Formats: sequence, structure tokens, C-alpha cells
Amino acid sequence: MIRRPTLPTWQRGVWVLLADQVLMNTGFFMLFPLLTVHLTRDLGFDATGVGLVLAGRNLVQQGTAPLGGSLSDRIGY
Repeated sequence: MIRRPTLPTWQRGVWVLLADQVLMNTGFFMLFPLLTVHLTRDLGFDATGVGLVLAGRNLVQQGTAPLGGSLSDRIGY
């Protein structure tokens, strides 16, 4: 007998948070190609410049997360 897959039995709030995270990630990663086109076509950046801008943005967001997390652990959010 083949078992049909079922969804986990999480509370409604968990499903809302999961859907919110999926929508935020989808919207965020849809922005990257648009930003790349704007930087190259409208502002005249070359591929290296676009790469540096996107890498700097990623470094600021991901790189400061441990600092912010440790500060919020010490002093509270």
C-alpha cells in the first residue's frame, strides 16, 4: 500500500510565518536582476561594478547579522 504524503500538522501561526518567509525571499531575489539591469543600463556600471555593489550589499546584510545578534543578546532588542 502506497502512503500519500501529508502536510505537517503545524499551528496556523507557523504556516503564516512560513508563507511570509517564502514571499519575502521570492520578492527579494526577484529584485536582483532588476537592480542589475538598472545599474548597467541606466547608471552605466560595468559587470565588475555591479558585482561589487551586490557583494557589498550582501556583506552589509549578512556580515552585520552576528554583530547585531550578539548586541541584542547583551542589551536586549
